[in-house]
Amino acid sequence: MTFRKDISSLREVEDKTIGYPPNSTAQYALDAAIGVYRLDRSKIKPVPLAPSEIVAAWKGGDIDGAYAWDPASQQLVANGGLKIFPQ
Repeated sequence: MTFRKDISSLREVEDKTIGYPPNSTAQYALDAAIGVYRLDRSKIKPVPLAPSEIVAAWKGGDIDGAYAWDPASQQLVANGGLKIFPQ
């Protein structure tokens, strides 16, 4: 997962907007992470976006993070993102 630098762990994604490519393994991984960390689903705004739309939404400040694979993830990091790995 890639987030803005003010988010340092998966536990901090509540009240955030998270982009993800629908019907992909990234979507299922995001859903699993929400379950494993017992996050309140009602406090997370997931937004289904194609990888190119994720990058555009990131650059526009419309999302706080994304669960996407490379090359989209690389582009988010190149534009100030921080990769967070589940612990």
